[in-house]
Amino acid sequence: MFHQNTRNYRQKKRKFVICGNNGNSLVERALTNKGWVLSENEDLFHLKWTELKSHIDYDRFQEGKQLANHISSSSCITTKSGLLNTLRSYFGSSALKETSTELKKFFPETYRLSDCREQEKLLNTIGKNELWICKP
Repeated sequence: MFHQNTRNYRQKKRKFVICGNNGNSLVERALTNKGWVLSENEDLFHLKWTELKSHIDYDRFQEGKQLANHISSSSCITTKSGLLNTLRSYFGSSALKETSTELKKFFPETYRLSDCREQEKLLNTIGKNELWICKP
């Protein structure tokens, strides 16, 4: 029975959907060369390639059966402010108080300018003739 199911699985054409223009021709060519088929139904796919994470309905996403080129809740590591908050939370936990200086060894000193307290802290930190980078 296992062999028959495996054979049937391999015989089924894998379907993919592309939304947006994020390398779509390259992705389509690579997948069709591997035997995948472009799905005409945006809800029936094994792989969804999208330009924006918002094009993926994670509530309807079938984990283990479908793939996507974006990960839900990834902003905690994929945006600078998300990474900053995640690292501060991790290194600020009571178990890691002694290693909080480890954060400064690999992550540059960073301030969120949208936070008034951090703006003030930055202004008090800046020395004369120092260069700081403001990344929007």
